Amino acid sequence: MTEIPHIAILGRPNVGKSTLFNRLVGHRMAIVDPTPGVTRDRIEGEYEWDGRNYRVSDLAGWDEDPANPFAEETTAQITRIADQADVLILLVDGMVGPNAWDKALADKLRVVSRPVLLVVNKCDTVQSFPKADIFWEFGMEEPLPISATHNLNVDVLCDRIADLTEHLSESVYTEPDEDMITVSILGRQNAGKSTLFNALVGDHRAIVSDIPGTTRDAIDTTIEIDGTKFLFIDTAGLKKRTRVTEPIDFYATRRTDAALARSEIALLLIDCTEGMTDTDLKIAGLIQKAGRGCIFIASKWDVSDDKRGQRAVYAEHLRKKTHFLDHAPVVFTSGLKLEGIDEVFRSIIAVHGEFKRRLATNEWNQALEDAVTFRPPPTQRGKRLKLNYITQIKTSPPTVTIFVNQPEFLRDQYKRYLERFFRRRFGFEGSPIVFHIRKKRSSKGPSGGQDK
Repeated sequence: MTEIPHIAILGRPNVGKSTLFNRLVGHRMAIVDPTPGVTRDRIEGEYEWDGRNYRVSDLAGWDEDPANPFAEETTAQITRIADQADVLILLVDGMVGPNAWDKALADKLRVVSRPVLLVVNKCDTVQSFPKADIFWEFGMEEPLPISATHNLNVDVLCDRIADLTEHLSESVYTEPDEDMITVSILGRQNAGKSTLFNALVGDHRAIVSDIPGTTRDAIDTTIEIDGTKFLFIDTAGLKKRTRVTEPIDFYATRRTDAALARSEIALLLIDCTEGMTDTDLKIAGLIQKAGRGCIFIASKWDVSDDKRGQRAVYAEHLRKKTHFLDHAPVVFTSGLKLEGIDEVFRSIIAVHGEFKRRLATNEWNQALEDAVTFRPPPTQRGKRLKLNYITQIKTSPPTVTIFVNQPEFLRDQYKRYLERFFRRRFGFEGSPIVFHIRKKRSSKGPSGGQDK
């Protein structure tokens, strides 16, 4: 697939970069909030204009104020994207007028080799368009007045982008193929998600900081290793829901839920320096509820006590605390030192294989018969529960239907026993096994055989 034209939106905080980004991609991907500096990471999306596809990046607000703890990393990120994108949009605020930070950024962009469009946002009426003329003082191309909020002149902006990129090879957009493994990186705030994300994708795509709550949007990156494609989704750190008081945190939590919903595998980072917390348990519960494959990432292991046998002890601790995910493998990593990264990839591939695994019906039924023989189900009100037949109805995750004579008699405790039995027989490490229970409606089983 030929690379599609790449557009980057730059500007100081709170000039409307995320609003313009959302307007272009057609839905709310970047968080829009009046608080300056909400977008701290590079967010990417795609849009179509006049039959052609474009990739657009929404960058963190540029601010070199020494008081800004993210200034150095944000500036470095903007410098990298300025060397990569095909067109740069310098977005300024038409309501406020020229700003010293705008001018400083314009000076930086004037010397880059990429075309730069000076776009004056917040010109919310046609009558206000002349306000853009004051930005001629930046010594750049003609300022273009728009209103991202009210969709004024955005079509003209898209036309200008199309003109500037018409020399690039036409590309064909393809949906992610079915062989791609989608992986979300989950964890509470400051657990090391962005550091691991950067180590996995091999590119400083997410800002790394020791200040909790740095990543507020989900960031997608696709890579290919030895013929296997991975889509990694780095998400905002979660708080306990009782502590989610700001609208920003609410949207970040919603976006994390959405990222989990479109993933196959979830990497749950546990900070080894602090151990399992209630918030970690909450996230583990979200993974189980979503029915996703799971891998525990024991993060920051380089600063933990790594005595002989300590890893096995810690892994057992995690599994006991999250007994409902005790089938998940544990990988010990240091994102900063790039330790354990290869093992993360091996575990993702292995768990993904289990997540998409399908067994023959006769294998399931033999296992069910052996499980019932080894431990018959308890009687209920003097009646015996009969488990007649089992069949796998789908994968991703493996889902089976068990036909029984009295569904209400099959208690959760016995279902947990069946799951453990099936795991000992077949594996399914890291993957959930979903049970559907149905009443057997006739004197013959679904395969046509007589009841046992």
